[in-house]
Amino acid sequence: MKKLLITIIALLPVLAFGQSLDRQVIGSAGDYASAGNVQLSWTVGEVATTTESSGNLLITQGFQQPDGLVVGIQSPVSGLSINLFPNPTEDMLVLKLSSKDAKELQLQWFDMLGQVLGKMQTATVYGEYSHEYDLSYFAPGTYFLVMRDKQGRFIESIKVEKLN
Repeated sequence: MKKLLITIIALLPVLAFGQSLDRQVIGSAGDYASAGNVQLSWTVGEVATTTESSGNLLITQGFQQPDGLVVGIQSPVSGLSINLFPNPTEDMLVLKLSSKDAKELQLQWFDMLGQVLGKMQTATVYGEYSHEYDLSYFAPGTYFLVMRDKQGRFIESIKVEKLN
């Protein structure tokens, strides 16, 4: 009996392990392809969270997308560079825009339900523009910073993860 108890106690650390969960998606179909430096992975039946378009190109992002930092985006608007960091964030978020030509942008925050959060902000970008957002009063979750031109046409939507 003592041998059994000692064996169980000796093997207990080996049998005890932490659980590690990776993001997974179960789809009825899917595939992966790459050509040069472009990679495409897709599934059918995945919930869409963001849709981006540029000309005749349409990309819908969903849960299969990897976690990561959105630190730089080359906007479909000619000459506009967008940097938003750190993402994910717990409180402060920095938006840096740069453009060689004067651009007037409308910036608006949305939650996952598409509800508007706060007032629309207007930013005139000529050269460098920087703004800090205090997200400490946002509940943890996913939010979107949507940019439009002064005529209200869609430019960019950036997903932001708010932690704690």
